[in-house]
Amino acid sequence: MHPARRRDRIGAALLAQARGLPVHFDSQFACYDHPFHRTITVIQHRWIPQDTVSLSVILLLAGCSRAGVDPSPQPAPTTVDRVWLLEASGPVVADTSVTFSAKAGRTVVMRHRAPDDAIFVVVLFPPSADTAHARDSIRVTIHPTGGQYGFTLATSDKLVNGTQATFSYAIHFRTPTGATATYPNPGRFEQLVVPALLTSDNHVQYLAGGRPAADMLRFPVTTAGTYALVAPR
Repeated sequence: MHPARRRDRIGAALLAQARGLPVHFDSQFACYDHPFHRTITVIQHRWIPQDTVSLSVILLLAGCSRAGVDPSPQPAPTTVDRVWLLEASGPVVADTSVTFSAKAGRTVVMRHRAPDDAIFVVVLFPPSADTAHARDSIRVTIHPTGGQYGFTLATSDKLVNGTQATFSYAIHFRTPTGATATYPNPGRFEQLVVPALLTSDNHVQYLAGGRPAADMLRFPVTTAGTYALVAPR
């Protein structure tokens, strides 16, 4: 068999078992590490038909779902005044709200506004395996924190186990001005940045984080609240 035909048959076989993916786009979906990519169709609040999903998107989502977080014990909780919050430059990121079936799950991709459309955060709500919960719908509102890598997730519904968020900060990473004395090198600051849950009483609860790719941080989202990337002062 001609090598080209053989590659085509292998590609078709890989796509044969793919199912539609429920993805909510705040703007345009693209690979995390290519924030200026413009070749993938924008889908708004609907299922992506199998024949319109490229192999690169399937591999991206599959690979991201397998990448876990560091199970190591986290540092003791601290207070907001003892950490620096990673700042974000560039255009603002708009709020978004979405309602979806717990059985189907949803991936929410949030971007900075035009002209750059760089990915800010991707929040994955996996399908529920609980047959009782699977009949429910889930409504969430995500409010990005202005000028920082953070967001507040509001919901009155139960989040499915395995819900997670991934910040992508390759384009708009900015060390806080006051942190330059301690971190004169942005690379050093980046090394110590970790995800955290900021509580209403100004406490900081560190979260297990993982790096699925360069300039990205993934962490579990277990409850409604404010999440951010922080580094110790």
